[in-house]
Amino acid sequence: MKNHLNSFTRFLLKLEHRLLSFAMHFIPFKRTKLLSSYNDIASTFKARNINKVMIITGRSIIKFDMHKELMEAFNKQNIIFLIYSDFSNDPTTKEIDYASIVYKESKAQALVSFGGGSIIDAAKGVGIQVSNKGGLKKYKGIFKVKKKLPLHIAIPTTCGTGSETTWATVIKDSNSNDKFTIVSNKITPDYAFLNKFNLKTLPKNIYGYSAMDALTHAIESYLNICSTRKSRKDALLAVKTIKNNILLGLNLDSKPTDYEPYNKMLIASYLAGRSFNRGMVGNIHSLSHGIASYYNIPHGKINAILLPEMLKEYLKSNYCIRKINEIAKAMDLATLPDKIHNGLNLIDWILTMNAKFDIPMVIKELKVEDFDAISDHAYQEAAKIYCTPLIFDIEDYKEILYLVKPNNND
Repeated sequence: MKNHLNSFTRFLLKLEHRLLSFAMHFIPFKRTKLLSSYNDIASTFKARNINKVMIITGRSIIKFDMHKELMEAFNKQNIIFLIYSDFSNDPTTKEIDYASIVYKESKAQALVSFGGGSIIDAAKGVGIQVSNKGGLKKYKGIFKVKKKLPLHIAIPTTCGTGSETTWATVIKDSNSNDKFTIVSNKITPDYAFLNKFNLKTLPKNIYGYSAMDALTHAIESYLNICSTRKSRKDALLAVKTIKNNILLGLNLDSKPTDYEPYNKMLIASYLAGRSFNRGMVGNIHSLSHGIASYYNIPHGKINAILLPEMLKEYLKSNYCIRKINEIAKAMDLATLPDKIHNGLNLIDWILTMNAKFDIPMVIKELKVEDFDAISDHAYQEAAKIYCTPLIFDIEDYKEILYLVKPNNND
């Protein structure tokens, strides 16, 4: 892969990334505290004299009555709650605007997000809207959210996004369909409840997309130059936990009373999210967000398809070879002294997992005429936000897109 950036632009980007990497060691990150039950959630609000809460959730949560225990806990503590679920699969700025109006008019005092990553992201968006002036696009980028958000407790129902502990939210612009990222220490949820039983109703494919999303978070965080000792430790523990539990979770039907693998997968997702708070994500996520802006494809599925191809490119870099080998070691995939061999073992394992969850090797929706815009989106996001191990330009991203396009030899 040839990099087409001129030398001066590459120098400026590298300098910017190095400065951000240095700053990451000193930024005081907010850490999400874990609660152990729905009663703990109600007690946490009661202790702070919060008596009215808005629950941001999805229609499937209501359909399967998954929030029943939460409502019972609130009723016991005489906490009034409003349930809001009027969101699409990718919550938009307009949907979050409406939810924010409802929050203000109801005089709610705090937020609970109950759902997957997009629902938790939506709740972060609502929190930004009700506490800060202006639309969400105003806060695109890093450190632009100035005011503290309402107390937010997140209850994830997937084991992938880690949004319950991250300082980022990804929102879809209603006008352009473009996805943009807001990063701020102020939007990290205050508390989270990792309830393993919430994963019982996950379809096989969604479970797979979630798990591979968490794996991508941990790998990208570990590879990025702004990772810290603590973030790398979290990342390696996350990848090891995923390796040891992902298939156990897939086969729970044979042992329906043992949900511990689900607990471990939720913890892995949490650790991966905590890791990329400091280490950040990178080229995979930036390209994934660009693709999702054009096609209605699950985020985790896109990441799972891109991950092997991106790692193949990274194995051409000595810096990345060493780091990928360390990841392979943590996952017990390092079988030889040859670091590249071990990196290929990791790629093979990812492809095997993708096959287990029926994740294809290509993205059938891709259209060549969209490649320029998708690649430009990826470049603008990665270059401005992430400390990636390799700096890709627009043409580099297009080469990856051609690799995951059906009939890429045509």
